[in-house]
Amino acid sequence: MIANINRNKNPEVKELEAAQSTQLEHNEEFGQKFQAERQKHDELKNELIQLKETLKRRKELQEETKVGLEVQAEQLKEITDKNKVKQDDCEARVKQVEERRKLNNFEDEKFRRLSKLNTAFNAKLKFIEEKYDYSSQAKSMKLADFKELLDSNTNMNVAIDPFVAKLDIT
Repeated sequence: MIANINRNKNPEVKELEAAQSTQLEHNEEFGQKFQAERQKHDELKNELIQLKETLKRRKELQEETKVGLEVQAEQLKEITDKNKVKQDDCEARVKQVEERRKLNNFEDEKFRRLSKLNTAFNAKLKFIEEKYDYSSQAKSMKLADFKELLDSNTNMNVAIDPFVAKLDIT
């Protein structure tokens, strides 16, 4: 019976049925595309929400990091200031040590020179005491000899006095 109706249909009805079938195909195709686009839209919306949440967490983390960096910068400044004070103290002490070494070297050289002079004078004194006959020579000595002996003693005292003065002070 349907076949009979289909045969008897007029061309307008056939055209309308073809148009309806085409429209149904277009509607179905559009529905599939719409569904696909809606799914893409939902995925993009979810990604947007995730990105916003990630951005929010990153901003919070950035603020925490910023605060931490400020604290570290302050600590670094304090440590740098302390190190500068210690470095200045160290440099002052190094300078003081260098000055004292120079003085020590000077004093050592002075001590060596005075030790040599003292050794020479002690040897001279020993030689004089061993070889000199005080009883016979004193009678024949003139006033110039006594002045020479006095000058020799004075020179000896002048040479030894700074050394003795240093010993008394220290």
